[in-house]
Amino acid sequence: MLYQYAINIGEITNTAQLKDLMNDLSKERVVRVNKYYFERDKIRCITAEILLRYILQKQFGLENNQIKFQYSPYGKPFLAFGENIYFNLSHSGDWVVCAVDNYPIGVDIEKNKELHLPHLYSFFSKKEIQLLHDTSKDEQTDLFYRIWTLKESFVKNIGKGLNYSFNKFYFDFNDNKIRFFQNDIVNNDFQFISLKLDEFHWYALCTKCNQHDITNKMKIVTIKDFFEIAK
Repeated sequence: MLYQYAINIGEITNTAQLKDLMNDLSKERVVRVNKYYFERDKIRCITAEILLRYILQKQFGLENNQIKFQYSPYGKPFLAFGENIYFNLSHSGDWVVCAVDNYPIGVDIEKNKELHLPHLYSFFSKKEIQLLHDTSKDEQTDLFYRIWTLKESFVKNIGKGLNYSFNKFYFDFNDNKIRFFQNDIVNNDFQFISLKLDEFHWYALCTKCNQHDITNKMKIVTIKDFFEIAK
């Protein structure tokens, strides 16, 4: 079953507010946290693993000491105990998101910011570039981040990240449906969710098709929820 969770970290101002929860972080996550210079980046990184642990405890009944990670050759984390539980995390701006499923999953969230499109065209197919050119200036940023998050969700699903060329595949949105192309052929092996969590943040999810029906249902939690389950 697919679970999608998100937390807005706007009310978390420093890592001290997460101190009691940080004891449960993996050693790898602690190393990553300490590499960040800015407090906001530290908070996002900490909250991401805490959110995952919250879902695994609440929905799958796992204890914290059961949650251990291994990593693919491309650095994608997965649960070490080998059960059919897959997860993916992303964070940007005020939001941290996590999806957990019984099948490989990929998610991405991005905060909209000013773009210099020509510098980014190497990541897009010719058809996507044309689509952006055909879009009004007012809507270009939204379209860019919609496509970008979809691309990220796919490469994160297959576990290759930026090691997989973004211009090898593309999306179009005829009839408000997301169509996914590889080598100019529609690939129906995957299904996608694409939505805005708020005015400034685009979210995308990629999972295998025909495994189950997916919906846009997103559970929003707060830091208070984390502390309640930790009791």
